[in-house]
Amino acid sequence: MALHPGVLAAVAQLADLDDAQLSELTSWTGVPQAGVRMAYRGEEIVSRAIRGPEVRGCPACLRDDALGVADPLVAMAMRGDWLLRHSLVCRRHERLLVPLWTATRPVTRYDTQAQLSDILPSVLDGSIAQASIVPSPFDCWLNDRLQAMDDTTRLGEHSLNVVSTMCKLLGDLILGPPESPQQLDQNNHLHNVYAAGFKCMSGGRGAVEDFLDYRLTKRGPADGATKVFGALYRKLGDVQSYDTGFDPFREMVRERVLNTWPIAAGETVLGKVVSKRRLHSIASLAQETGLKERTLRPRLVAGGIVDRHDGGADARVIFSAEAVTGFAFNMAGLTFLSEVRREMGATEAQVDGLVAEGLIQPQLCGSGMRRVWAVEDGLAIIERLTRRAVPIQPEAAGWEHVQDAAHRMRAPLAAVFRGIEEGKVAVGCRSDGDGYGAICVSLADVERLFPLPFQIGLSPSAFGVSVGVKAGGAIKTLIDQGYMTVTELKDARTGVVHQRILDRDAESFHARFHSYRTATAETGLSWRRLQVIFRVHGVAPFATLRETVEGVFEKDRVNAALQAHRQSGKC
Repeated sequence: MALHPGVLAAVAQLADLDDAQLSELTSWTGVPQAGVRMAYRGEEIVSRAIRGPEVRGCPACLRDDALGVADPLVAMAMRGDWLLRHSLVCRRHERLLVPLWTATRPVTRYDTQAQLSDILPSVLDGSIAQASIVPSPFDCWLNDRLQAMDDTTRLGEHSLNVVSTMCKLLGDLILGPPESPQQLDQNNHLHNVYAAGFKCMSGGRGAVEDFLDYRLTKRGPADGATKVFGALYRKLGDVQSYDTGFDPFREMVRERVLNTWPIAAGETVLGKVVSKRRLHSIASLAQETGLKERTLRPRLVAGGIVDRHDGGADARVIFSAEAVTGFAFNMAGLTFLSEVRREMGATEAQVDGLVAEGLIQPQLCGSGMRRVWAVEDGLAIIERLTRRAVPIQPEAAGWEHVQDAAHRMRAPLAAVFRGIEEGKVAVGCRSDGDGYGAICVSLADVERLFPLPFQIGLSPSAFGVSVGVKAGGAIKTLIDQGYMTVTELKDARTGVVHQRILDRDAESFHARFHSYRTATAETGLSWRRLQVIFRVHGVAPFATLRETVEGVFEKDRVNAALQAHRQSGKC
């Protein structure tokens, strides 16, 4: 079957074939090409598609050849369409093709006279089992394309091998494995596979894409691309990777893989390296950022990226990689306030003061999760204050820590910071310290800019301390969202408007709210006892429409809980 030119010339001479007849003969046989391929019926096809150890055919055709002739072996002829592994049916007799003989060595396999001689009795007596079958639209299409070497249908844009192989791969997905192990049933099943795949392929690109999307809707939580797309996925990425004719179908599957599973940049999907990640899972993001999954999940929930009700495993909770990139913070740089304080070199009171005035704010906060902060925000404050700093000795007179000086003069810390930046307040760094704790200011400059006004009432943060509400910004939250009143007083000397809690403002708090301290003062119960009562009777911190105000409880709910506690007899 090598079809050497000399052999072809000898055959043409012996059979009295002209050039056109010889060309027709060789086109049905398959002419070897470069790259383990064959020229077959006007197309290039992989050699193994028409060259294999098993030789199939239609015994009924061979029997028709042999009947009524003196030498049956001379009359019997092998048909070229039987060679193609995608050919399953004899259109003439409407029967399935069957194996005639099997031989590993080509010289034995293609000695047709010898092989036909061995099976001649079985051919003539009809003992070779051959099932009847109604040709499917695939069988008719394949036969027409082989005969005409042309295709005017929408499948004509693809090669014979691509269409036939895709019919087989899609059909396998549509029908699944055969139910019976018997060879005859397997052949029937294979016939149905090609028919089902052809029906899908005949619908065009849209039909194929719809089927792939349907497969995705049926996938289980743990199913990967190989499980969902089966042999189609494996062979498009491996066996058929050399054939660019499969590229349109490869791209269809690749797009769905990248839009369904968290594939990292640099990985190869169906022969192409992924240049940019499209999806993340909690597990993959944890691997990239170095954060633990249990830390990431609440942050993603708070950021609106992950549904708080999604209880899936970390590797199966999928979200857009762009959504994470679009965050206004670096997840790996987020931490708790204690870490920010340590990196800043500040005391707890100093950081609480910064938080109370909103000079440093949490990057993420939400119900049921600890607030998380960015170390960079704290370091930015230090950088902001030390641009004009000079070194000072620990015992230098007239210098005081920036926060202590602001507190002494009852000046807003933000206003003192602005004075430093504008060069109106001298700033220095103590040589025996480091970070925020070492930043001092000239007390005289602060006194000059912020002379002590006549102050009445308390600041919101001071009022919070007075009633035992130490959560940074809690009282300010109640004021800003209209749950208690505040009086604004303008300092005529500085022009700064101060929020002050006067008696009437304090009453607006006490009339509606309790803290542990005020409830203790009113009931005589310790805060620990109150904490137990609150927990037993479901008294939670007061929640506005936007957030929970820690340390503040609605008075009506507290009184109801205390009444229920007294009635239970557990006082």
